[in-house]
Amino acid sequence: MESNLEKYYKKNLEKSLASSFLIYDGNKDRIIGKANNRPLNVRSVAKSVLAIGSLILMEKSQFDFNLDTYIYPLLKESIKLTNKDNIKYLKETQVKHLLSHSLGYDKSLLMSKDIEGIPEEDLLNLCINYPIKYKPGTHFKYSNASYYLLSVVMENYLKSSLYDFLKDNLFDKLDIKKVKWDSYGKFIVGASKLYISDLDMIKIGLLLLKKGKYHNSIVLSEDSISKLFTPVFARDSDKFTYLSEDFYTYGFWKSKNQIVFASGTGGQIIALLADENIVIVTTNDRSDDLSDSIKEDVDNLIKFIKGDINGL
Repeated sequence: MESNLEKYYKKNLEKSLASSFLIYDGNKDRIIGKANNRPLNVRSVAKSVLAIGSLILMEKSQFDFNLDTYIYPLLKESIKLTNKDNIKYLKETQVKHLLSHSLGYDKSLLMSKDIEGIPEEDLLNLCINYPIKYKPGTHFKYSNASYYLLSVVMENYLKSSLYDFLKDNLFDKLDIKKVKWDSYGKFIVGASKLYISDLDMIKIGLLLLKKGKYHNSIVLSEDSISKLFTPVFARDSDKFTYLSEDFYTYGFWKSKNQIVFASGTGGQIIALLADENIVIVTTNDRSDDLSDSIKEDVDNLIKFIKGDINGL
C-alpha cells in the first residue's frame, strides 16, 4: 500500500526542478524517488563533509588535534606571509574558528567568481595575506577560505594525504566508492569541488541521522555529532520555514525549527528530520538560479511531514 509520503512525492515532487530528489524513510528503510547515482559537484556540502572528517581526525588523534588547536604552527611551513599585520590574529586562530567561518575576514574569499585567472597554487597565500579585520571567533563571514585552510591544517597535522585519511575513515566506511575531490595546489579544496552521488549523500545523511553509526560500524561518536550540530553563530533569515539559515554550527546550517542541513549552491541539500527518521537529499547540475525553487520544494515537503500542510 502506498504511503502518504509516496503520494506526496508523486503529486508534488516528481516534476521538481532538482536533478534528483530523494527521501530516505527510516521507518520503512527505503528510498522514495529516482536516484541519478552519478557523481556531481555537491558544492558547499563539501564543507559539511570536511567538518565530519575533522571530528573523525580529532577522535583518531585522541584529541591531540582538537577544536582549540592553533592553526599557525600547522600553516607556517606552507605559506608565504607578506601581510605582517595578519600575524597576530593568525596566531590566535584555532580550528573551531575555521569550522565556524570566524577567522576574522570581512569578505567572502575563494568564491568561484573571485578566483578566475588566479593560479591555484597562489590561493593559499591569497587567503593568508588578505587583511584579517576582526579578532578570531567574534565575526561570522561565510567563506570558502576557512575550509580550504582547514584542509591545509588537517593535511599538515597528518603529515600525509588528507584525501587518503578521509577515504579510509569516512568514504570507505560508508561504502562510497566513486569519490573525487579537486585540489588547489597541493591541498584538497575542502570548501567545494567534492564529487559524490545523490545516493552517497543519503549515506552521509544516514550517518548523521544515526548519530555516528553506519550499519554496524561506529564512524564517529554521538558526542562528536552533537558538537557538529551545536549552533555557534545566529543570523537573521526568514526566507524559508524549516530550511532557514538561522544558525551556523560546525559545517552545517540549523533552522529555528531545529532542522539541521548541509547546503550547497544551486540546491545541493542533505536535510535531517531526526524525530521522523527521515533524510532528504536534492541535487542540481543545471542552473544555480534553481536553488530557491528546489529549497522551496524541500521546505514544503518538511511542512507536509510535520503536518503543517495537507499537500495531497
